[in-house]
Amino acid sequence: FTGLEDGRILWVALDGSFRELANTGGRPLGMELDKIMRRLIVAEPAADEMQDRLVRIADKIRIGDPRQPSVLMGPLIDEAAWVQMRSALDAARSQGGRVLTGGERMTQGVPSGGIYVRPTIVAIGRGAPILQQETFAPILYVIPYRDLEEAIAIHNDVPQGLSSCIFTLNMRE
Repeated sequence: FTGLEDGRILWVALDGSFRELANTGGRPLGMELDKIMRRLIVAEPAADEMQDRLVRIADKIRIGDPRQPSVLMGPLIDEAAWVQMRSALDAARSQGGRVLTGGERMTQGVPSGGIYVRPTIVAIGRGAPILQQETFAPILYVIPYRDLEEAIAIHNDVPQGLSSCIFTLNMRE
């Protein structure tokens, strides 16, 4: 969750978001995807700014061979993961979500033999059924909230989710 009361908090949230988003694309040497961020719950007044910044950062992520130090995101694990990603994005769109950037398969500027995709940012409302499904792909859903109680309700409204955090300057939150 983030209320973005201060620009420093925004950048902390963005940094954490993109480390996690990029890591969903695949890990070198077959490492398991044990912890990925897939939902970013953002205060309504800050949602547009957060989405704009997320898009700008996502569009700069270097994709390719994850063994290279300058590459942040590697390939999906297999073709089935690509099919599942496309299906999730179709579902998000049909449920009122807007793909802000990404979601395309890359064939140029990446090594051959892998399934490389652009990291994806989706703006979506809290009631979308796609949020109930795990998709092991680089999709970050950005969900606006009005107050802390609603943010907690959004967070708790999924059957999965083993970790979470709150970025705020408000100690009451």
